[in-house]
Amino acid sequence: MLPAFKRELQLNELQAACDAGVDALVAVYHSDHRELCAHERDWPFRIINILEIVGESIGLHQDDRFKQLKIMQDADQIVAECRDLIVQHAIDAETARNVVVKAMLGDQPLPLKGDPCPVELSRSDLSAS
Repeated sequence: MLPAFKRELQLNELQAACDAGVDALVAVYHSDHRELCAHERDWPFRIINILEIVGESIGLHQDDRFKQLKIMQDADQIVAECRDLIVQHAIDAETARNVVVKAMLGDQPLPLKGDPCPVELSRSDLSAS
């Protein structure tokens, strides 16, 4: 409802984690993890879901494939990486691509930085819709 406010909150959260020198920013809610996980490429800490910690505490580990794909930020590359699953489930590749763009890459309130090294985003970047 307040996209500029949400972008500002996320930037402030990422910057605070960076300033604090954390190793990992842990998202408690899946929706927060989905929105934040690709930012891992731009910041000097990991972004993980709380369930990764719970799983590791009982000896379980599963790679975060969603995060790996989202970091790619390229719908065609993501569809190519998932080709076997798309074929296995008889999904039309163009439909899969549209879902990736809309559901996965579109779920990114705060834009990723273009450069993998952290740089300051201007306040005007936050207010852009």
